[in-house]
Amino acid sequence: MQNIPGKSLMCYVAALTVGYLLVALMRFNLYGYRSNWCIASGYLVYTALMASFFWLNVMAFDIFWTFGGSRGRSSERRKFLYYSLYAWGVPLLIVGFVTLVDNTELIHESKRPQIGKERCFVSEERLIGFLYMYLPLLLLVSANVLFFAVTAIRIYRMEQATASALSGESRRHTKYEKDRNRFSLYVRLFIIMGVTWTVEIITFLVGESSWLIYLVDICNCLTGISIFILFVWKPKVKQLLMKRFGMNRGVPGRNEQNTNSTVSTTRSTDLKGTANPETRLTDMTHGN
Repeated sequence: MQNIPGKSLMCYVAALTVGYLLVALMRFNLYGYRSNWCIASGYLVYTALMASFFWLNVMAFDIFWTFGGSRGRSSERRKFLYYSLYAWGVPLLIVGFVTLVDNTELIHESKRPQIGKERCFVSEERLIGFLYMYLPLLLLVSANVLFFAVTAIRIYRMEQATASALSGESRRHTKYEKDRNRFSLYVRLFIIMGVTWTVEIITFLVGESSWLIYLVDICNCLTGISIFILFVWKPKVKQLLMKRFGMNRGVPGRNEQNTNSTVSTTRSTDLKGTANPETRLTDMTHGN
């Protein structure tokens, strides 16, 4: 998790966690509308969700760049800095614009986001919701689809053209397999989030009905579990957790191996100690 894909994933999960946590607090209506806390939480949710969209876009672009054959001279640290400036900076610029528009007379009030007026988020009016929430989402999702489609085509062509060459170059083949597996994980992550936000957009366009709202809530609840299974719950992690909490004591193969090793070591030590008893008696005599 110390490389660019791992850091990007952590930033994405962090932004998504903050956004969903604040949305959950909004559901409980802990503070009334038009209050300072309501307005502040609305802007924070907007920022966090926008940042999560942009970090998903960063991951899609990074895997696209990896299979594109382009090798820039910038270091990993500088590359991640550029990604951070984009994924954190652009949402902050958008939020700054939204804040300016919402609190000045630049545009008519009917076209303003109206955060904290009707609810602690962007207004439910369709045109406003589309302009300030779903239009950026659609643009980023379209870009992600393009990145993944081009990457998939490149992977297919690489497999067709260099299958024999890769079999003879184990190091290059290993790196290729890692990048290919990462692409597969990103595609599954994109599908998970794509389904969630597609249902959200359908709910927005069709209108709020009870079963659609429940479907959106179920998708949102399963998002964290899906990300955990995809990126965290791996065999190595399971072994570390089992070792940490002492849950691997019942594994017969490993325990038998350790027991046999201990018995063999003990027998070897006993044989060494009794192989030459005269030497031991001589040493004891000289010692006295």
